[in-house]
Amino acid sequence: MIILGSFTLNQVLSYVAAVIIPILAFLWAVFKDSYTIISKKTEAKAKLKENDILSEDNKPTRIPFFGNSVFKRLRMQMAVKKADEIAQKMIADQYNPTLILGIGRGGAIFGSLISYHLHHTPMIAIDRYYDYQEKRLVYPLYDFDIPNFLKRSILLVAGEIHTSGTMERFRKHLLEKGAKDIKTCVFYKQNTCPIDVDYVGLAGEERILMPWQDADSIRDSLNSSEQKRLLAERQKYNPSLTIYLVRHAETDLNAADRFIGRTEVGLSAKGAADAQALGQHFKVLGKIDHIYSSPSGRCLQTAKCIADAVNIQDIDKQYELREMDYGDWEGVERKEIRKNNRQLYDKYKKDPFNNYPVGGESPSSVKERMKNFWALKVLERNPQSGQIVIVTHKTAGRILLNNIIEGKNTSFHEKEFDNASVTKIIIESGEARIDYENDTSFLPFQPTKISVR
Repeated sequence: MIILGSFTLNQVLSYVAAVIIPILAFLWAVFKDSYTIISKKTEAKAKLKENDILSEDNKPTRIPFFGNSVFKRLRMQMAVKKADEIAQKMIADQYNPTLILGIGRGGAIFGSLISYHLHHTPMIAIDRYYDYQEKRLVYPLYDFDIPNFLKRSILLVAGEIHTSGTMERFRKHLLEKGAKDIKTCVFYKQNTCPIDVDYVGLAGEERILMPWQDADSIRDSLNSSEQKRLLAERQKYNPSLTIYLVRHAETDLNAADRFIGRTEVGLSAKGAADAQALGQHFKVLGKIDHIYSSPSGRCLQTAKCIADAVNIQDIDKQYELREMDYGDWEGVERKEIRKNNRQLYDKYKKDPFNNYPVGGESPSSVKERMKNFWALKVLERNPQSGQIVIVTHKTAGRILLNNIIEGKNTSFHEKEFDNASVTKIIIESGEARIDYENDTSFLPFQPTKISVR
């Protein structure tokens, strides 16, 4: 038996097990809850990313630990506490938001906590679009729809803020969407932030890890080889393709506000003049490489004016681009439908995918064929760059824009897509975004209705 002073080895080990180990375990638990260790390898990768916690402009507080970096972090209990304090301040201010929008993961979590203390105010989470390298782009990940009654007073919430770029981008987007009053809120605001925030949980000079961050989530989900693989995979799609989506020019039936789908009808006198103006407009838009058109006569007449103006010999007729068949409503004036079949008409305006004219084509069928056209003729187009024109119809075009490109599950009737209008769509690395919509500024005696995105 080994004797250490007046203690045996077994007694010393028992003492360590009974006293020292629990103390060390407790200290480790506290340490892990307040700090995060990041390896040199992870730190080196993270420095290559944009807008992460290791950016050169905003270095976080760190403590060296065996060559690694230890970062201070805030506890979730602190987020809960600050959310409660902010909610109580809002109540005292008699501020009652109709909707909370949480930006990204931090905004979603902190916004949810505030919503709970405000007795479950409605909330949704939003973020900006990222490219394959996880760099934030200027437009939203998705174009969210907000009911009008929720737009009255919106609370925009972020987990942390240091440049204010994302918050200001969404604030502008909400105003464009018709929001009436927008207030801002953040859990942790760096003092470098240039804007005034209405409700702030904590503020300081340091860049600190948030409770919802850890070493594995610092924009390190893709290593360099994986990035290259994904990029190579996406290169089969167009790296840079511009699409001009055109609705055919006016017909006499359009002018009379009649439903026309399968009905064959030529352009009106005004429509023919507008189609000529449309062709002249494309002369200034650069080289056009290809023209797709619905086989309907009104679309082909419109497409020919464009083709003649840009010296393209052949128009590629695509059956998928034809208009929806309106069945019993075909050729009937809208006012007559509203008068004699008001219930179905109202349902069709609100939820067309489940309510459409008797004997007509389902909008879901239109969506499916437009989706097939978009995938086969546009996304996988070869050659992989340039500019193309697509000439189609009102309902088919609106479904393409609203339900395929923007991916909404809402009614396509909210989209403006006038006769002889042009909508510009840009595809980069397989991802599509709308640059502007419904441009008619080039038409003679036509009010400008362009919507810039």
